[in-house]
Amino acid sequence: VGNRGLSSLEAGFATMYGNTALSINRFVVDSDGFRANNDDSRSITGAMVHTALTDRTSVQAEYTKLHQSSGDLNLALDGFFDPARRVVQDRDTLRLGVRHGLSPSTEILTSFVYQDRSETFDDFGFGSSSIATRSGRLELQGLHRYDSASLVVGASRYAGRTEESFLVAPVSHPNHFTAYGYFGLRPLRNLSTQIGMSYDHLQARESMDPRRWNPKLSAVWDVSDHTTLRAALFQTVKRRVNAEQGLEPAQFAGFTHYFDDVNGAIARTASVGVDQRWNDRLYGGADLTRRSLLAPTTIVDQNTGEPTAIRREQIQQTLRAYMAWIWRPSLVLSAMFRRESLAVPEPERILAFEWVDVVTYRAPVTVRGYFGDGWFTSATTEFVRQQGRMQLFDTVEDHRSSGNLLHFQIGRLLPARRGTVVLDAQNVFDRRLLYQNTFIETEARLPAIALARTVTLRIQLWL
Repeated sequence: VGNRGLSSLEAGFATMYGNTALSINRFVVDSDGFRANNDDSRSITGAMVHTALTDRTSVQAEYTKLHQSSGDLNLALDGFFDPARRVVQDRDTLRLGVRHGLSPSTEILTSFVYQDRSETFDDFGFGSSSIATRSGRLELQGLHRYDSASLVVGASRYAGRTEESFLVAPVSHPNHFTAYGYFGLRPLRNLSTQIGMSYDHLQARESMDPRRWNPKLSAVWDVSDHTTLRAALFQTVKRRVNAEQGLEPAQFAGFTHYFDDVNGAIARTASVGVDQRWNDRLYGGADLTRRSLLAPTTIVDQNTGEPTAIRREQIQQTLRAYMAWIWRPSLVLSAMFRRESLAVPEPERILAFEWVDVVTYRAPVTVRGYFGDGWFTSATTEFVRQQGRMQLFDTVEDHRSSGNLLHFQIGRLLPARRGTVVLDAQNVFDRRLLYQNTFIETEARLPAIALARTVTLRIQLWL
Protein backbone atom coordinates (compact mmCIF):
# COMPACT_ATOMS: atom_id res chain seq x y z
CA VAL A 1 0.00 0.00 0.00
CA GLY A 2 1.11 3.58 -0.51
CA ASN A 3 0.14 7.13 -1.31
CA ARG A 4 -1.28 8.31 -4.66
CA GLY A 5 -3.87 5.56 -4.50
CA LEU A 6 -1.24 2.84 -4.72
CA SER A 7 -2.26 -0.62 -3.61
CA SER A 8 -1.15 -4.05 -4.70
CA LEU A 9 -1.64 -7.64 -3.71
CA GLU A 10 0.29 -10.70 -4.83
CA ALA A 11 -0.47 -14.23 -3.75
CA GLY A 12 1.03 -17.47 -4.91
CA PHE A 13 0.93 -21.17 -4.19
CA ALA A 14 3.52 -23.74 -5.23
CA THR A 15 3.85 -27.43 -4.52
CA MET A 16 5.61 -30.55 -5.72
CA TYR A 17 4.32 -34.07 -6.01
CA GLY A 18 6.87 -36.59 -7.20
CA ASN A 19 8.27 -35.35 -10.52
CA THR A 20 5.55 -32.73 -10.95
CA ALA A 21 5.64 -29.07 -9.87
CA LEU A 22 2.56 -26.85 -9.78
CA SER A 23 2.25 -23.12 -9.13
CA ILE A 24 -0.64 -20.64 -9.16
CA ASN A 25 -0.31 -16.88 -8.67
CA ARG A 26 -2.35 -13.70 -8.72
CA PHE A 27 -1.08 -10.12 -8.87
CA VAL A 28 -3.19 -6.93 -8.68
CA VAL A 29 -1.94 -3.32 -8.61
CA ASP A 30 -3.74 0.03 -8.74
CA SER A 31 -2.20 3.50 -8.81
CA ASP A 32 -3.48 7.04 -9.40
CA GLY A 33 -0.10 8.03 -10.91
CA PHE A 34 1.84 11.22 -10.36
CA ARG A 35 -0.39 13.58 -12.39
CA ALA A 36 -3.89 13.78 -13.86
CA ASN A 37 -4.92 10.83 -16.07
CA ASN A 38 -1.79 8.85 -15.15
CA ASP A 39 -3.68 6.09 -13.36
CA ASP A 40 -2.83 2.46 -14.01
CA SER A 41 -4.69 -0.67 -12.95
CA ARG A 42 -3.41 -4.19 -13.74
CA SER A 43 -4.26 -7.72 -12.79
CA ILE A 44 -2.30 -10.83 -13.75
CA THR A 45 -3.35 -14.40 -13.09
CA GLY A 46 -1.06 -17.30 -13.89
CA ALA A 47 -0.75 -21.04 -13.49
CA MET A 48 2.09 -23.37 -14.43
CA VAL A 49 2.68 -27.12 -14.30
CA HIS A 50 5.99 -28.86 -15.00
CA THR A 51 6.62 -32.57 -14.95
CA ALA A 52 9.48 -34.90 -15.80
CA LEU A 53 8.15 -37.81 -17.82
CA THR A 54 11.53 -39.55 -17.81
CA ASP A 55 15.07 -38.63 -16.82
CA ARG A 56 15.48 -37.21 -20.35
CA THR A 57 12.07 -35.74 -21.16
CA SER A 58 10.09 -33.03 -19.40
CA VAL A 59 7.04 -30.97 -20.36
CA GLN A 60 5.69 -27.65 -19.15
CA ALA A 61 2.43 -25.75 -19.59
CA GLU A 62 1.73 -22.18 -18.50
CA TYR A 63 -1.32 -19.94 -18.74
CA THR A 64 -1.32 -16.18 -18.07
CA LYS A 65 -4.23 -13.74 -18.15
CA LEU A 66 -3.64 -9.98 -18.01
CA HIS A 67 -6.11 -7.10 -17.77
CA GLN A 68 -4.93 -3.49 -17.78
CA SER A 69 -6.80 -0.20 -17.73
CA SER A 70 -4.77 3.02 -17.78
CA GLY A 71 -4.69 6.66 -18.70
CA ASP A 72 -1.85 8.38 -20.53
CA LEU A 73 1.35 6.70 -19.35
CA ASN A 74 3.51 8.40 -21.97
CA LEU A 75 5.99 10.97 -20.70
CA ALA A 76 7.14 14.17 -22.37
CA LEU A 77 9.86 16.66 -21.46
CA ASP A 78 7.55 19.56 -22.37
CA GLY A 79 4.93 18.30 -19.90
CA PHE A 80 2.33 17.45 -22.54
CA PHE A 81 -0.15 14.64 -21.89
CA ASP A 82 -3.54 13.66 -23.25
CA PRO A 83 -6.20 14.29 -20.55
CA ALA A 84 -8.71 12.07 -22.36
CA ARG A 85 -6.56 9.08 -23.33
CA ARG A 86 -7.76 5.72 -22.05
CA VAL A 87 -6.25 2.34 -22.87
CA VAL A 88 -7.75 -1.03 -22.00
CA GLN A 89 -5.81 -4.20 -22.73
CA ASP A 90 -6.71 -7.85 -22.29
CA ARG A 91 -4.23 -10.63 -23.01
CA ASP A 92 -4.52 -14.39 -22.66
CA THR A 93 -1.35 -16.41 -23.25
CA LEU A 94 -0.85 -20.17 -23.30
CA ARG A 95 2.68 -21.62 -23.46
CA LEU A 96 3.60 -25.25 -23.99
CA GLY A 97 7.14 -26.57 -23.90
CA VAL A 98 8.96 -29.89 -24.23
CA ARG A 99 12.59 -30.64 -23.44
CA HIS A 100 14.18 -33.91 -24.53
CA GLY A 101 17.80 -34.90 -23.92
CA LEU A 102 19.23 -37.01 -26.70
CA SER A 103 22.45 -37.42 -24.73
CA PRO A 104 24.21 -35.71 -21.80
CA SER A 105 25.56 -33.11 -24.25
CA THR A 106 22.63 -32.75 -26.68
CA GLU A 107 19.04 -31.64 -26.10
CA ILE A 108 16.03 -30.54 -28.12
CA LEU A 109 13.60 -27.80 -27.00
CA THR A 110 10.14 -27.25 -28.46
CA SER A 111 7.95 -24.26 -27.61
CA PHE A 112 4.45 -23.27 -28.69
CA VAL A 113 2.81 -19.97 -27.65
CA TYR A 114 -0.78 -18.99 -28.36
CA GLN A 115 -1.97 -15.49 -27.56
CA ASP A 116 -5.28 -13.66 -27.75
CA ARG A 117 -4.66 -9.93 -27.31
CA SER A 118 -7.02 -6.97 -27.61
CA GLU A 119 -6.61 -3.24 -26.97
CA THR A 120 -8.99 -0.31 -27.13
CA PHE A 121 -7.90 3.33 -27.23
CA ASP A 122 -9.74 6.57 -26.56
CA ASP A 123 -7.72 9.64 -27.54
CA PHE A 124 -8.57 13.34 -27.51
CA GLY A 125 -9.46 14.42 -31.04
CA PHE A 126 -9.24 10.91 -32.53
CA GLY A 127 -12.13 9.12 -30.84
CA SER A 128 -12.14 5.40 -30.11
CA SER A 129 -10.18 2.69 -31.88
CA SER A 130 -9.33 -0.93 -31.26
CA ILE A 131 -6.91 -3.62 -32.33
CA ALA A 132 -7.19 -7.36 -31.71
CA THR A 133 -4.71 -10.09 -32.58
CA ARG A 134 -4.85 -13.84 -32.29
CA SER A 135 -1.53 -15.49 -32.94
CA GLY A 136 0.53 -18.63 -32.55
CA ARG A 137 4.25 -19.18 -32.48
CA LEU A 138 6.07 -22.49 -32.84
CA GLU A 139 9.81 -22.77 -32.18
CA LEU A 140 12.25 -25.65 -32.29
CA GLN A 141 15.79 -25.42 -30.91
CA GLY A 142 18.70 -27.81 -30.64
CA LEU A 143 21.71 -27.45 -28.32
CA HIS A 144 24.96 -29.38 -28.35
CA ARG A 145 27.89 -28.88 -25.98
CA TYR A 146 31.47 -29.82 -26.76
CA ASP A 147 34.45 -29.74 -24.37
CA SER A 148 35.36 -26.17 -25.32
CA ALA A 149 32.51 -25.20 -27.64
CA SER A 150 28.74 -25.11 -27.96
CA LEU A 151 26.23 -24.97 -30.80
CA VAL A 152 22.68 -23.59 -30.75
CA VAL A 153 20.43 -23.79 -33.82
CA GLY A 154 16.74 -23.07 -34.09
CA ALA A 155 13.83 -21.84 -36.15
CA SER A 156 10.42 -20.36 -35.38
CA ARG A 157 7.25 -19.43 -37.23
CA TYR A 158 4.80 -16.79 -36.02
CA ALA A 159 1.39 -16.34 -37.64
CA GLY A 160 -1.52 -14.17 -36.59
CA ARG A 161 -4.74 -12.45 -37.56
CA THR A 162 -5.15 -8.77 -36.68
CA GLU A 163 -8.27 -6.63 -36.82
CA GLU A 164 -7.89 -2.85 -36.58
CA SER A 165 -10.97 -0.64 -36.46
CA PHE A 166 -9.33 2.56 -37.69
CA LEU A 167 -8.07 1.34 -41.10
CA VAL A 168 -9.74 1.03 -44.50
CA ALA A 169 -8.52 -2.58 -44.72
CA PRO A 170 -9.09 -3.64 -41.11
CA VAL A 171 -7.91 -7.26 -41.35
CA SER A 172 -4.28 -8.31 -41.85
CA HIS A 173 -2.31 -11.52 -41.34
CA PRO A 174 1.14 -10.78 -39.90
CA ASN A 175 3.69 -13.56 -39.89
CA HIS A 176 7.37 -13.86 -39.06
CA PHE A 177 9.85 -16.61 -39.90
CA THR A 178 13.14 -16.75 -38.01
CA ALA A 179 16.07 -19.15 -38.26
CA TYR A 180 19.29 -18.81 -36.28
CA GLY A 181 22.55 -20.50 -35.38
CA TYR A 182 25.14 -19.64 -32.72
CA PHE A 183 28.53 -21.25 -32.28
CA GLY A 184 30.41 -20.62 -29.05
CA LEU A 185 34.12 -21.39 -28.87
CA ARG A 186 36.72 -21.07 -26.13
CA PRO A 187 40.02 -21.01 -28.11
CA LEU A 188 41.96 -20.07 -24.99
CA ARG A 189 41.36 -20.71 -21.32
CA ASN A 190 40.64 -17.03 -20.71
CA LEU A 191 38.88 -16.19 -24.00
CA SER A 192 35.28 -17.01 -24.97
CA THR A 193 33.87 -16.13 -28.39
CA GLN A 194 30.50 -16.51 -30.05
CA ILE A 195 29.61 -16.15 -33.71
CA GLY A 196 26.10 -16.35 -35.04
CA MET A 197 23.74 -15.65 -37.90
CA SER A 198 19.99 -15.29 -38.04
CA TYR A 199 17.51 -14.79 -40.84
CA ASP A 200 14.29 -12.81 -40.35
CA HIS A 201 11.38 -12.38 -42.71
CA LEU A 202 8.68 -10.24 -41.11
CA GLN A 203 5.43 -9.59 -42.94
CA ALA A 204 3.27 -7.03 -41.18
CA ARG A 205 1.38 -3.93 -42.19
CA GLU A 206 3.66 -1.51 -40.33
CA SER A 207 7.05 -3.21 -40.79
CA MET A 208 7.74 -2.85 -44.56
CA ASP A 209 8.31 -6.64 -44.82
CA PRO A 210 12.04 -6.83 -44.07
CA ARG A 211 14.05 -9.89 -45.18
CA ARG A 212 17.40 -9.78 -43.41
CA TRP A 213 20.45 -11.88 -42.68
CA ASN A 214 21.73 -10.71 -39.29
CA PRO A 215 25.39 -11.43 -38.38
CA LYS A 216 26.44 -11.56 -34.73
CA LEU A 217 29.83 -11.69 -33.02
CA SER A 218 30.92 -11.40 -29.38
CA ALA A 219 33.97 -12.01 -27.21
CA VAL A 220 34.73 -12.11 -23.47
CA TRP A 221 38.42 -11.89 -22.52
CA ASP A 222 39.60 -12.42 -18.94
CA VAL A 223 42.73 -10.27 -19.17
CA SER A 224 43.64 -11.22 -15.60
CA ASP A 225 42.00 -12.53 -12.47
CA HIS A 226 40.72 -9.00 -11.86
CA THR A 227 39.92 -7.58 -15.32
CA THR A 228 37.42 -8.73 -17.97
CA LEU A 229 36.85 -7.13 -21.37
CA ARG A 230 33.62 -7.65 -23.30
CA ALA A 231 32.63 -6.72 -26.86
CA ALA A 232 29.74 -7.50 -29.20
CA LEU A 233 28.58 -6.63 -32.73
CA PHE A 234 25.18 -7.76 -34.00
CA GLN A 235 22.15 -6.89 -36.10
CA THR A 236 18.53 -7.61 -35.21
CA VAL A 237 15.04 -7.18 -36.64
CA LYS A 238 12.38 -6.11 -34.12
CA ARG A 239 9.57 -8.61 -33.89
CA ARG A 240 5.95 -7.83 -33.19
CA VAL A 241 5.04 -7.60 -29.51
CA ASN A 242 3.10 -10.87 -29.73
CA ALA A 243 6.20 -12.76 -30.96
CA GLU A 244 8.96 -11.34 -28.75
CA GLN A 245 9.50 -14.05 -26.16
CA GLY A 246 11.29 -17.09 -27.48
CA LEU A 247 14.20 -19.48 -27.02
CA GLU A 248 16.78 -17.48 -28.99
CA PRO A 249 19.65 -16.13 -26.80
CA ALA A 250 18.73 -12.78 -25.24
CA GLN A 251 22.27 -11.52 -24.49
CA PHE A 252 25.69 -11.39 -26.09
CA ALA A 253 28.72 -10.99 -23.82
CA GLY A 254 26.36 -9.52 -21.21
CA PHE A 255 24.81 -7.00 -23.61
CA THR A 256 21.08 -6.91 -24.36
CA HIS A 257 20.27 -8.53 -27.70
CA TYR A 258 16.70 -7.32 -28.32
CA PHE A 259 15.18 -3.93 -27.46
CA ASP A 260 11.61 -2.63 -27.45
CA ASP A 261 11.93 -0.81 -30.77
CA VAL A 262 9.30 -0.10 -33.39
CA ASN A 263 8.05 -3.28 -35.05
CA GLY A 264 10.23 -4.14 -38.04
CA ALA A 265 13.09 -1.84 -37.01
CA ILE A 266 16.51 -3.00 -38.20
CA ALA A 267 19.14 -2.29 -35.54
CA ARG A 268 22.92 -2.51 -35.80
CA THR A 269 24.48 -2.62 -32.34
CA ALA A 270 28.09 -2.23 -31.21
CA SER A 271 29.00 -2.62 -27.53
CA VAL A 272 32.20 -2.68 -25.49
CA GLY A 273 32.65 -3.06 -21.75
CA VAL A 274 35.15 -3.63 -18.98
CA ASP A 275 34.57 -5.18 -15.55
CA GLN A 276 37.21 -4.68 -12.86
CA ARG A 277 37.60 -6.28 -9.44
CA TRP A 278 40.36 -4.60 -7.46
CA ASN A 279 39.90 -6.82 -4.40
CA ASP A 280 37.19 -8.76 -2.62
CA ARG A 281 35.56 -5.53 -1.46
CA LEU A 282 35.90 -3.14 -4.40
CA TYR A 283 34.71 -3.69 -7.96
CA GLY A 284 33.36 -1.64 -10.85
CA GLY A 285 33.14 -1.32 -14.60
CA ALA A 286 31.90 0.60 -17.61
CA ASP A 287 30.24 -0.17 -20.93
CA LEU A 288 29.25 1.73 -24.05
CA THR A 289 26.56 0.77 -26.56
CA ARG A 290 25.75 2.43 -29.87
CA ARG A 291 22.70 1.43 -31.88
CA SER A 292 21.88 2.59 -35.41
CA LEU A 293 18.23 1.96 -36.26
CA LEU A 294 16.32 1.98 -39.51
CA ALA A 295 12.82 2.36 -38.10
CA PRO A 296 9.64 2.13 -40.20
CA THR A 297 7.67 5.37 -40.24
CA THR A 298 4.35 6.09 -41.96
CA ILE A 299 3.92 9.52 -43.56
CA VAL A 300 0.82 10.89 -45.28
CA ASP A 301 0.98 12.77 -48.57
CA GLN A 302 -0.58 16.20 -47.99
CA ASN A 303 -1.95 16.33 -51.53
CA THR A 304 -3.35 12.83 -51.99
CA GLY A 305 -3.81 11.74 -48.38
CA GLU A 306 -2.17 8.42 -49.20
CA PRO A 307 0.00 6.85 -46.46
CA THR A 308 3.55 5.80 -47.37
CA ALA A 309 5.94 3.73 -45.28
CA ILE A 310 9.61 4.72 -45.21
CA ARG A 311 12.65 3.86 -43.08
CA ARG A 312 14.37 6.60 -41.10
CA GLU A 313 17.65 6.44 -39.23
CA GLN A 314 17.88 6.94 -35.48
CA ILE A 315 21.01 6.85 -33.35
CA GLN A 316 20.86 5.60 -29.76
CA GLN A 317 23.83 5.61 -27.38
CA THR A 318 24.17 4.46 -23.79
CA LEU A 319 27.21 4.99 -21.56
CA ARG A 320 27.22 3.37 -18.13
CA ALA A 321 29.81 3.26 -15.34
CA TYR A 322 29.35 1.64 -11.95
CA MET A 323 31.27 0.94 -8.76
CA ALA A 324 30.55 -0.92 -5.50
CA TRP A 325 32.55 -0.89 -2.30
CA ILE A 326 31.90 -3.33 0.56
CA TRP A 327 33.30 -1.11 3.28
CA ARG A 328 32.25 -3.52 6.00
CA PRO A 329 30.21 -6.73 5.90
CA SER A 330 27.25 -4.68 7.07
CA LEU A 331 27.83 -1.54 4.96
CA VAL A 332 27.94 -1.25 1.15
CA LEU A 333 28.44 1.88 -0.97
CA SER A 334 27.52 1.87 -4.67
CA ALA A 335 27.49 4.51 -7.39
CA MET A 336 26.50 4.61 -11.04
CA PHE A 337 26.60 7.08 -13.92
CA ARG A 338 24.38 6.60 -16.96
CA ARG A 339 24.03 8.69 -20.10
CA GLU A 340 21.41 7.86 -22.72
CA SER A 341 20.82 9.70 -25.97
CA LEU A 342 18.45 9.47 -28.91
CA ALA A 343 19.06 11.52 -32.05
CA VAL A 344 17.39 11.76 -35.44
CA PRO A 345 19.99 12.92 -38.03
CA GLU A 346 19.24 16.18 -39.85
CA PRO A 347 18.25 14.66 -43.24
CA GLU A 348 15.77 12.32 -41.52
CA ARG A 349 13.77 15.07 -39.76
CA ILE A 350 10.75 15.09 -42.04
CA LEU A 351 7.87 14.87 -39.55
CA ALA A 352 5.96 17.98 -38.50
CA PHE A 353 6.16 17.08 -34.83
CA GLU A 354 8.79 14.90 -33.16
CA TRP A 355 11.59 14.84 -30.62
CA VAL A 356 14.82 14.98 -32.64
CA ASP A 357 17.35 14.91 -29.81
CA VAL A 358 17.01 13.75 -26.20
CA VAL A 359 19.90 13.31 -23.73
CA THR A 360 19.43 11.90 -20.22
CA TYR A 361 21.94 11.84 -17.34
CA ARG A 362 21.40 9.82 -14.17
CA ALA A 363 23.87 9.48 -11.29
CA PRO A 364 22.61 7.64 -8.19
CA VAL A 365 24.77 7.03 -5.12
CA THR A 366 23.48 4.49 -2.60
CA VAL A 367 24.49 3.45 0.92
CA ARG A 368 23.10 0.12 2.18
CA GLY A 369 23.31 -1.13 5.73
CA TYR A 370 22.62 -4.60 7.12
CA PHE A 371 22.20 -4.98 10.85
CA GLY A 372 21.49 -7.64 13.41
CA ASP A 373 18.10 -9.25 13.92
CA GLY A 374 17.26 -8.97 10.19
CA TRP A 375 17.13 -5.16 9.87
CA PHE A 376 18.35 -3.43 6.70
CA THR A 377 18.21 0.09 5.28
CA SER A 378 19.35 2.13 2.30
CA ALA A 379 19.56 5.78 1.27
CA THR A 380 20.05 7.01 -2.30
CA THR A 381 20.74 10.44 -3.66
CA GLU A 382 20.22 10.66 -7.40
CA PHE A 383 21.01 13.46 -9.83
CA VAL A 384 18.78 13.50 -12.91
CA ARG A 385 19.13 15.79 -15.89
CA GLN A 386 17.38 15.64 -19.22
CA GLN A 387 17.52 17.96 -22.19
CA GLY A 388 15.85 17.64 -25.56
CA ARG A 389 14.87 19.39 -28.75
CA MET A 390 11.43 19.09 -30.28
CA GLN A 391 10.79 19.92 -33.93
CA LEU A 392 7.46 21.65 -34.46
CA PHE A 393 7.00 22.31 -38.19
CA ASP A 394 9.79 24.78 -39.08
CA THR A 395 10.88 25.59 -35.54
CA VAL A 396 12.89 23.69 -32.93
CA GLU A 397 12.07 24.08 -29.23
CA ASP A 398 14.58 23.41 -26.44
CA HIS A 399 13.39 21.77 -23.22
CA ARG A 400 15.27 20.70 -20.11
CA SER A 401 14.67 19.52 -16.57
CA SER A 402 17.01 18.54 -13.74
CA GLY A 403 17.10 17.96 -10.02
CA ASN A 404 18.41 15.91 -7.10
CA LEU A 405 16.19 13.18 -5.72
CA LEU A 406 16.42 11.42 -2.36
CA HIS A 407 15.17 7.87 -1.79
CA PHE A 408 15.06 6.02 1.52
CA GLN A 409 14.21 2.48 2.55
CA ILE A 410 14.07 0.55 5.81
CA GLY A 411 12.96 -3.01 6.34
CA ARG A 412 13.27 -6.21 8.29
CA LEU A 413 13.61 -9.86 7.40
CA LEU A 414 11.12 -11.77 9.52
CA PRO A 415 12.31 -14.61 11.80
CA ALA A 416 12.88 -18.00 10.15
CA ARG A 417 12.91 -16.15 6.78
CA ARG A 418 9.14 -16.06 6.75
CA GLY A 419 9.01 -12.82 4.78
CA THR A 420 9.96 -9.14 4.80
CA VAL A 421 8.43 -5.82 5.85
CA VAL A 422 9.75 -2.81 3.91
CA LEU A 423 8.93 0.91 4.13
CA ASP A 424 10.08 2.65 0.96
CA ALA A 425 10.06 6.39 0.17
CA GLN A 426 10.98 7.56 -3.34
CA ASN A 427 11.60 11.23 -4.13
CA VAL A 428 11.27 12.13 -0.44
CA PHE A 429 11.23 15.91 -0.98
CA ASP A 430 8.67 15.66 -3.82
CA ARG A 431 10.93 17.25 -6.41
CA ARG A 432 8.83 17.60 -9.56
CA LEU A 433 10.68 16.83 -12.79
CA LEU A 434 9.64 16.60 -16.40
CA TYR A 435 10.82 13.43 -18.09
CA GLN A 436 10.81 12.14 -21.66
CA ASN A 437 10.73 8.53 -22.81
CA THR A 438 14.28 8.33 -24.18
CA PHE A 439 13.83 5.54 -26.69
CA ILE A 440 10.83 4.87 -28.89
CA GLU A 441 8.88 1.95 -27.45
CA THR A 442 5.99 -0.15 -28.70
CA GLU A 443 4.24 0.05 -25.34
CA ALA A 444 3.92 2.87 -22.80
CA ARG A 445 5.60 2.08 -19.50
CA LEU A 446 5.75 3.54 -16.03
CA PRO A 447 8.65 6.00 -15.53
CA ALA A 448 12.04 4.63 -14.53
CA ILE A 449 12.29 7.25 -11.78
CA ALA A 450 9.83 8.60 -9.21
CA LEU A 451 8.55 11.88 -10.65
CA ALA A 452 6.67 12.66 -7.42
CA ARG A 453 6.91 11.57 -3.79
CA THR A 454 5.89 7.93 -3.49
CA VAL A 455 5.70 6.13 -0.14
CA THR A 456 4.92 2.41 0.02
CA LEU A 457 4.70 -0.26 2.69
CA ARG A 458 5.41 -3.75 1.34
CA ILE A 459 4.73 -6.89 3.35
CA GLN A 460 5.81 -10.27 1.98
CA LEU A 461 4.94 -13.51 3.73
CA TRP A 462 6.34 -16.92 2.77
CA LEU A 463 4.50 -19.81 4.31
